[in-house]
Amino acid sequence: IPQLNPESLVATCRFDSYSSVLSASHRSVYTEIHVSVQQLIRQPADTHVPAGTEITIAIPGGTVDLPDGRILSYLTDSRNYALQPNHSYLVILTHKALGDFFLVDKSWDVTSGIVRPNSSYEAERAKKGLSHLTGLSLDAAVSEVKRQLAGK
Repeated sequence: IPQLNPESLVATCRFDSYSSVLSASHRSVYTEIHVSVQQLIRQPADTHVPAGTEITIAIPGGTVDLPDGRILSYLTDSRNYALQPNHSYLVILTHKALGDFFLVDKSWDVTSGIVRPNSSYEAERAKKGLSHLTGLSLDAAVSEVKRQLAGK
């Protein structure tokens, strides 16, 4: 796993719901993804996130209905790797205290109970045999992450 900062959260979580938001400046659209923390592995120094808590992950893009009836979409093209509703993930997130939300640093899909890459970078690392997590059971991956964190 990458070097973590004090704002890093490492956990397994489930994607429950999402909502797209027009920014306060009306110049951008972002999506708030609401996830339930299933297993907390490491939490940020600046917050307390117990298992079972719902947290918000912000990502750029989305679609919103404007009051005048227009529809505004931004960054809505299909992607090979993205967080998907009703999927579970092993994530490394950065907490942004101002706004109380998280940004995704790394994610692996663990919906099936087996760790799968959730980025082209991690997929390429897995192909080259450089991933320590891809292909492991969720329990084995959590143990490996804890082992790596204890060594840092």
